[in-house]
Amino acid sequence: MEYTIDESISGFERQKQLAQTFSPSTSRFLDEVGDLSGAEALDLGCGIGETTRMLGMRVGNTGSVIGVDFDKALVESAQSLTSEGNISFTQGDVHALEFEDASFDVVYARLLLLHVAEPMAALKEMLRVCRPQGTVIINDGDFATIYSAPDPFGGEGLVKLYSLFRNVRIGTRLWHMFRECGYDQVEFRVDRMLVRDANGKRLQLMTIEAMREAALQSELMTRQEVDALCQVIAAGIQDDSYLIGFPEMYAAWVKR
Repeated sequence: MEYTIDESISGFERQKQLAQTFSPSTSRFLDEVGDLSGAEALDLGCGIGETTRMLGMRVGNTGSVIGVDFDKALVESAQSLTSEGNISFTQGDVHALEFEDASFDVVYARLLLLHVAEPMAALKEMLRVCRPQGTVIINDGDFATIYSAPDPFGGEGLVKLYSLFRNVRIGTRLWHMFRECGYDQVEFRVDRMLVRDANGKRLQLMTIEAMREAALQSELMTRQEVDALCQVIAAGIQDDSYLIGFPEMYAAWVKR
């Protein structure tokens, strides 16, 4: 699976800031899903394990969570950052999970289908490994909806950069994807963050740097364009009045 973000650029600091920025939205979605106490859960595209640990708190000591990521370095980092006994990590590909049918009560993925080659195949794998009456939850975005104010240049540059993602508007497709898999009762929510704090804006700057080489190699942007975008976002970090509208985040879930 190709990944357009080079996490090694920031030494995984981008992943940590990503978790901090998106955690409130993720928590709101999970609150609506309901009580997960005692569940055996699977967290796909776990990165350094921030969402895995969040799920670990929700399933409690009587439950367990396995985090899976395609990137071996991210899995190793997640293992080193996690001390909870009910959480483990393994390397794997969401298109071909190495688990038996009906292995988990909860199967979760955040900001994963955005990157995968075959989103529908990934969803079918998630459904396959979920037990009857279990819950499959997908939380993903529409990265064409980013904006900045009062100067729109930063937002426009970010939208252009994020067009490198395989499935840039995947969040808007989630409801229909579940329906295509035969599910009539699909829960669906939308959340939006307007960010003015420096750390949230710094996340965007770190992401630009982590995607710089991909943008240049694809010839989507010139070096001058990337540099100009970095300068605008860097200035915005210092400006309390500069706002970034983060992508609309969608959550869809079904009972298996």
